[in-house]
Amino acid sequence: MGGTHLIVHQDTLEAEIGLAHLTLAPIENILDVNPAPLLALVASFGSPHVRLSIDVGHAHLMGARGAPPAAHWLAQGAGLPGHVHLQDNDGTTDAHLAPGGGTLYWENVLREVRANPHDPRLIVEVTPGELGRAMAWTDGLGEP
Repeated sequence: MGGTHLIVHQDTLEAEIGLAHLTLAPIENILDVNPAPLLALVASFGSPHVRLSIDVGHAHLMGARGAPPAAHWLAQGAGLPGHVHLQDNDGTTDAHLAPGGGTLYWENVLREVRANPHDPRLIVEVTPGELGRAMAWTDGLGEP
């Protein structure tokens, strides 16, 4: 019988799961100002099952701290994003506004999303009060 056998020691299982969560949690850009380390981490797995999650609102928020624009994250990670979180803000707080409700430059972001060869999953990540505006915005994405 082939296959991989995993030996689990019950006394260390909880610690091992905790370490795995600590290792994988930073795979989304949260407070990063440079996409290179995160991109290198994802690419190092060499697996189509390990992909990057880019939150364009987080990238925009970190722009005030020296990070490149959200579209740059998408361009640098071409082929790596599995998820793109769509939310807007004013560049000072992680407000989770509907796209277009803040100061993020959406034209460039959408160009990069459309250029991605792996068609990442788009996740609208807004506060409940912004949901209607976010859905209206996404309904208009197919229009020129």
